[in-house]
Amino acid sequence: SSLSSTYGYGNSLYGGYRSGYGTGYGGLGGGYGLEGDGSDFLNRAEDNSRAAFQAIESIVQAFGSVTMMLESTFHAVHSSFRAVLGVAENFNRLRDHFSAILSTFSLIRALRYIYNKLLVLLRIRRNNLDEQAWNQAENLGETLGKPSQNDGPISWPLGLFAVVAIGGPWLIWKIIKGLESSNGKSRKSWATGQTDHLIARAEHDFKSENQREISFRRGDTLRIAPKDRQPRIKGWLLATLDGENIGIVPYNYVKILGLRKG
Repeated sequence: SSLSSTYGYGNSLYGGYRSGYGTGYGGLGGGYGLEGDGSDFLNRAEDNSRAAFQAIESIVQAFGSVTMMLESTFHAVHSSFRAVLGVAENFNRLRDHFSAILSTFSLIRALRYIYNKLLVLLRIRRNNLDEQAWNQAENLGETLGKPSQNDGPISWPLGLFAVVAIGGPWLIWKIIKGLESSNGKSRKSWATGQTDHLIARAEHDFKSENQREISFRRGDTLRIAPKDRQPRIKGWLLATLDGENIGIVPYNYVKILGLRKG
């Protein structure tokens, strides 16, 4: 009986183990079922939102393509502009070189004239310069009177090409320089009183600490730039004292008197 009870105890123990294992598997099975439901929900949500995200991605890519196109266009225009300026600068250098060459020829001609004069003064050569001048003038007249063999339909296209190649970049360069100078004058016209500006009186002495600032004394009259010319610096105004030196002054050191028409 003790053995049977022992075995029975063992059976019940084994049975307890079996029941425990069964419960554990059941619990694990229930856990697997919940995880499967969550995965299905995530898959369905991802499938439903995939089209919307693809549309958003297409829109972003379209904007990126437009931005790249505009950037490429800007770089192309900027490169062309710099190329035109480079051509104009090279033609200016070429003109300077031609001027130097012509001045060299003039110097050589002057030296030859002095050399011939010295030979005449030293009685090494006869004074026949007048006769040589008449001969040169006669030869030049005969040369100009003869029709040139090169005159033909090819001469004027070459001349037109030379005018366009040299005059075009030079004209563009002059226009750009003119625009820059006119913009600079219009920006500083308020300082000379030609356009509208404000009048202010200095209430305190001020000593400039850098090149951007201007110094003044109490009682000085300053011209203040209009609102659209003012820098975006809090507490500072763009002004001038003599119409030439332009700089910033502290706002609390001056008193605005009114608007002055240009």
